[in-house]
Amino acid sequence: VSTQSTGEFQTFQHYFKRINLSPTMSSRQFFVGGNFKMNGTAESLGAITDRLKGGDLDGGVEVVVAPPAPYLSKLSSDLAGTKVGVSAQNIHEKASGAYTGEMSCAMALDCGASYTILGHSERRHVFSEGNGQIGAKTAAALASGLVVIACIGEKEEEREGGKTMDVCVEQLITF
Repeated sequence: VSTQSTGEFQTFQHYFKRINLSPTMSSRQFFVGGNFKMNGTAESLGAITDRLKGGDLDGGVEVVVAPPAPYLSKLSSDLAGTKVGVSAQNIHEKASGAYTGEMSCAMALDCGASYTILGHSERRHVFSEGNGQIGAKTAAALASGLVVIACIGEKEEEREGGKTMDVCVEQLITF
């Protein structure tokens, strides 16, 4: 931000104030997350975990993988005792109920997840999740002890329309 012109910096300061964030973050840890989405089999994901277990991971980098829900327990077990964290790809904001195919925070924790991804563009645009629902999911996840991997981003037409910062700040406020 400090390399921006004065006008651009003041604009960024406006957005930082809206989300209660300082424009300077001095103590950051790098984060690398791999979201497998709806890809992989037990065999192919096992090969990836074998490579991760055999790799020399930098202690200054937080590494997290997000397998499809059916493989969450397997990867959690396979990666136990390593520096690699495991994330659910999504959770439901309710603790239980008639929500076919959904996973509660407690279920994600039972499967060994320490993280959950929330606000991903596919969840927003394919499944029509809005900021209100994402906010409720975030509150449930944090209350359960899950670490939230927050996703924000604009659509192409929003970017082309010059609305990137407005859209992203509104999404960020949700978290």
